[in-house]
Amino acid sequence: MWDFSKNVFDFYFNHEAGKNTVGAHVNYNQDSKKFSTALGLEMKHDDHTWRFRFHDCGLMRAALQWQLHKAAKATLNTSVNMRDVPAGSVQKIPLNLTLELKY
Repeated sequence: MWDFSKNVFDFYFNHEAGKNTVGAHVNYNQDSKKFSTALGLEMKHDDHTWRFRFHDCGLMRAALQWQLHKAAKATLNTSVNMRDVPAGSVQKIPLNLTLELKY
């Protein structure tokens, strides 16, 4: 017997314009009739890259990545729930600094 419940569909969209890329991920759960979405943006420059991702739940992620050397990258990122901003309930903005070395 075939079970056609738990039908989940994923859609991906991507567009590149020069060094800039924008993309989206849309997820639809047919059983619960709910969508979830995420929109991303990447802007590449010579020595650094900006990355942003926005989720339908209000989460916003941002990252700035520097190419320090051909074998070293530094990435500064954060995430904030944008629904907390108009409510005035943003207590802190977490920052994470990552250093990546290749050898």
